[in-house]
Amino acid sequence: AANVQNNTIIIITSDNGPDVQGSTGGLRGRKHEVFEGGVRVPFIMWGPRLRTDKHRIDEPKASIDLFPTNMGMVGNASPSDRIIDGKNLMPLILDPQTTSLGKRNIFYFWQEEPLALRNGAFKYHLPHRTVRITREYALLEGSNEGPFLFNISTDAEEVYNLMDVETIKVEEMKKEIEDFKKTLGTEARGWLQ
Repeated sequence: AANVQNNTIIIITSDNGPDVQGSTGGLRGRKHEVFEGGVRVPFIMWGPRLRTDKHRIDEPKASIDLFPTNMGMVGNASPSDRIIDGKNLMPLILDPQTTSLGKRNIFYFWQEEPLALRNGAFKYHLPHRTVRITREYALLEGSNEGPFLFNISTDAEEVYNLMDVETIKVEEMKKEIEDFKKTLGTEARGWLQ
């Protein structure tokens, strides 16, 4: 185990926002929901040969980016015989001049159903159930709400629904979700059995 610190990268993150107790930092939603409070989590990375300045990357990222990023860290390409939905984050991490990975869609699921899509600053929600929390911290299933369109760059709390204002964006994102749904189960993704 000699020299481990020179050959180790440490990543600290979480799979979702807080469950019943805990703070979302004012963001809407909790664990079990696709609102920002249920999906936005810290991501801290430390290791040798990474940038030494402390910096924040505002580009949307997701846990699906960990596999291609880890492959990139060790100099391997992601598999080409299946779809890898994530992106290699190493250009953002290593190069101060890189501020974007380009156009990308991040789909938010509940079990196997995509319920929301993030594309740039915008996040579109299909109608879906919400969670209600009582004073005793008991989770109760809420009613179906939505659809919603939010500009996450100016409204991370997902308060101002832009469905009636950004009608073209709504139609584009609805189509993106429908097109994506058609590929599920028909194209090899992630781990192959």
